[in-house]
Amino acid sequence: MLFALLPLAAQAGDVIDLDLWHEELIDALGEEPVQTGDRRPAFGIYPTLGGALGPPSWASAQGHAFLSFTDGKTFSIYAGYGVEWGPSADATKV
Repeated sequence: MLFALLPLAAQAGDVIDLDLWHEELIDALGEEPVQTGDRRPAFGIYPTLGGALGPPSWASAQGHAFLSFTDGKTFSIYAGYGVEWGPSADATKV
């Protein structure tokens, strides 16, 4: 029910100044903390397994693996591969 009312609230005619809102948010949160120390390279592996019941496939399974790497200073890369199995939803995501 809440999701059905959100578009109505957004169309209430109120104009939102996003620049002003961001400035007020910065004032409320304060300065960002200064990071000290060395930032080292990092590598991450994020596997996922899941399933879904309902249209369009009525029953499907998913498997994904994502890799990330950062040098800790200026560079990061994120890549993934996923497969979905189902009667009408066989897919491969790269």
